[in-house]
Amino acid sequence: MAIDEHARHHLHEMARSTWDDEAADGLMELLPPVGWADVATKRDLEQLEHRLEARIDARLSAFESRLGAFDGRFSALEARLLRWMIPTLLTGMVLAAGISRI
Repeated sequence: MAIDEHARHHLHEMARSTWDDEAADGLMELLPPVGWADVATKRDLEQLEHRLEARIDARLSAFESRLGAFDGRFSALEARLLRWMIPTLLTGMVLAAGISRI
């Protein structure tokens, strides 16, 4: 049975008629502000934690594999650029030296 505001108010009035106001208020403070079905338990939170950790681990693993592939492609590109740039720079230096002697 879901506890709505009317039922909560009725319970509070009944508690006040039996006990003093402080005890009735204390009883109401012990009740959740919503139905018990809406209250998360420690077990619910632990299950959520495990599911989130599994999802994060899967995403991190995928990211690390993509990063490794990117690193490999970057290294290959770097090697190609060096093989092209060094001869080009040396040729330019030789031409500049030859032109400066003229």
